[in-house]
Parts: sequence; C-alpha cells; structure tokens
Amino acid sequence: MTAERPPLFSPRLVVGLVVIAFGVLLLLGNLGLFAEAETWAEWLWPVGAFGLMVACWFHRRRGWALVWALVGSLLLLRRYGLLSAFSLFSLVVPGLLLVLGGSLIRHALFGPKPPPGGEMGARVDGQAFFGANVFSSSSQAFQGGSLTAVFAGCDVDLTRAATAAGGAVLDLFVAFGGITIVVPPGWKVTSAVLPLFAGFEDKSRPAPDGPTGQLTVRGQALFGGIEVKNG
Repeated sequence: MTAERPPLFSPRLVVGLVVIAFGVLLLLGNLGLFAEAETWAEWLWPVGAFGLMVACWFHRRRGWALVWALVGSLLLLRRYGLLSAFSLFSLVVPGLLLVLGGSLIRHALFGPKPPPGGEMGARVDGQAFFGANVFSSSSQAFQGGSLTAVFAGCDVDLTRAATAAGGAVLDLFVAFGGITIVVPPGWKVTSAVLPLFAGFEDKSRPAPDGPTGQLTVRGQALFGGIEVKNG
C-alpha cells in the first residue's frame, strides 16, 4: 500500500521558494542584469513571513500562523521606513523568546501523550518552529515520514521499530536547526540529503551478517545538521 503523501503546500515549500528567489536576485544583481535586485530582495522577507503564516494556517498551526503574521507585519513596517532596524530587533527577539517559552511550557503541561506501548503509527510527520519536538514509533512496519525543523530541533526515536518490507523513507527539511534520528543497531541507513552550509552524519552501525532494516534519509539541510545514530 502506498503511503499517503503530505500536503504539497507546506512551510518547507515556502522557505524553499524564498531561498531560490533570493539566490536568483543575488545572481542577477551581481551580474549587473537587474539594477533593482536589491530592492526586490528586501520584499522577500515580509513575503516569506506571510507565506509561512498561510502555510501554518493550512496545517492548522494557528498559533504559529499568528506569530508569522506579526513578523511579516513588522518586516513590512521596516520596509516602508516606519520601524527602525533597532526597534525591529528589540520587538522581534523578546517576542520570539516569549513564544518559545510559552510553547515549551504548553507542550510540557498539555502536550500529547503517547498511547500505551509507545506506538505512534507507521509514519512520523510533523514540524518544529523555534522550539523542540520529539517523535517516536514502535511500529513493526515503519514506513517513514516527513519532518520539518526551522530554527528548531527534532528527536526521532525508532529504537523499538522495524521497517516495512520495502524499507522506510524519512523526508526531512532543516533550516537553522537540527534533527537527530536514533535507530536500532543493524539498520542500513542510506543518505540522499542535500546539505547547504550544513552537514549529515551517519553514526549507525550496520549488522555484519546483513541489515535488519533499511532506512533512507532524504531532503535538504540549510545551515543546520542531521545526525543518525544507534540507540
């Protein structure tokens, strides 16, 4: 049975489009082919923030949608010269710290509790923004999943899982953050990660008499890191 694909419109898509647009504008500006490249590039940050707002709302992350709406509004005011760079910094940084602290407290007090036995299903799918998140699965037919970490970290515990017959695929996106995946000894890990100012490190130990499971890790890492190790 084919695993259900995650929705196309996601924070990962928004960040990817903004990074590509910024790269294109930077290239055109450096080549002297677009005199207004720098001006257009300044619009990418508020546009990207509002794009993340819509993506978070689409994924029913209402709280983060409001955060990105606020960030986009402040960046827009900065673009029109109604807010100085110092004022922007002095508002955004404390605001993000408050949101991060509140998110950690809320997750600690009211976060979802794993069902008995730790079974979380055959897939792990989720996002982490400006915080930390922990995912686990003890499925004996683990298929993989999709995880996004932006200015955040994710821990994935698969020590009690077994991969499906055709193996499992984890699709990851990391920007200014990190994802750590803990797998059982004997799993064969294959990397298809594209690092950009980032790194991928596989510390797992395959079994000498053949792998007991197969995991493919793919995706992109931007100013961050992905680590796979044994539990």
